[in-house]
Amino acid sequence: MQKKKYIPRVSDVLGLALLLATVLLFLFSGITNLFGMSTWEIFVKFLLGLPVFFVPLFFVVLAYRYLHMSIPVLPKSLGYNESAMLTVSSLGFIVLIQVLYGSLFPSTTPVVGIAETDSVFGFLLLFFTSVVIPAILEELFFRSVILRTLTVYRALLAILISSVVYALMHFSLEAFPLVFFCGFLIGSVYYATGSLVAAVGVNLSAKAVWFLSETVGVYASGQYPLFMRVLVASCVLLLAFGLPFLRKTVRAILADEDDASVLPSSQFWGVPIVLFLVVSVLIQLLGGAL
Repeated sequence: MQKKKYIPRVSDVLGLALLLATVLLFLFSGITNLFGMSTWEIFVKFLLGLPVFFVPLFFVVLAYRYLHMSIPVLPKSLGYNESAMLTVSSLGFIVLIQVLYGSLFPSTTPVVGIAETDSVFGFLLLFFTSVVIPAILEELFFRSVILRTLTVYRALLAILISSVVYALMHFSLEAFPLVFFCGFLIGSVYYATGSLVAAVGVNLSAKAVWFLSETVGVYASGQYPLFMRVLVASCVLLLAFGLPFLRKTVRAILADEDDASVLPSSQFWGVPIVLFLVVSVLIQLLGGAL
């Protein structure tokens, strides 16, 4: 009997790319722990971090070209006004949850090391390398590649898996629920609006809020309680502003089911994706033990 030829699946390509990204990120985290926060060290860490995103990204692009695959195009289901309201509402919700979660688990509050910067240029470089670039690269990889590619199965699976991947690659068991929630909301915004700009806007704005929060805590610590009260009130207003669209979007995604227009969810699972999940979980456990 002639052996059937193996046909690579979308999830196989992504599984290998994610495994590669996980290994690179783990190595990057270990190496950068040896660095301080001087201007040149911030710049070196930035350069070392670029391959973590770009190598897996290029792997996906080359694999897709070789296999003659294409990444799906997301349809725009919302107009500009609705997209804007959904985006700002999601931002308010994310930051509000981050504040509440951080009050329960203080170690999950983002800290970039502003107090250790040695110059104004170092401060600006830190903002660029810890807020702007990560937000762009994260959305380019996790949403524009991972989530969008997985929509060949179904929307809910794509958003859930990309959110799990996003949380796993932050290497923190304590922060996992928070990062998963943020990934799910940002993924929902991206899927509903079809706009990478909207996803980057939410991610970048949330990171910028915590960069500003840390700045206030370092240089104007007496005003920090007032800043946090204003921040929470602002988040509540932003959440209320677009809550109907946020609720409608999330409900539609949760109600998503397999149909004839997408691949069966059962075809998602394969050796590469399982191997990635196993390695990621082991790294989480190893990190927690250390």
